[in-house]
Amino acid sequence: MSKTSSVKTRTVYCAEVEIAYDDGEYKTFTISGCTPGMRNKAMDRLIEDEGEVNYCRNYKEKRLFL
Repeated sequence: MSKTSSVKTRTVYCAEVEIAYDDGEYKTFTISGCTPGMRNKAMDRLIEDEGEVNYCRNYKEKRLFL
């Protein structure tokens, strides 16, 4: 008899954000949250603390749920 394993996954809402600094440098941050609202709140805080957004890409990932 074979065993069946059930792998549990959950959806994580992510964003890749590139911040432009006054000295001409750029930094890329990856943000993830359990809900789109959590992701957006983290993005807002990053923008407030760091500077101007040059690029932003929102996406969803499936991650293993432990």
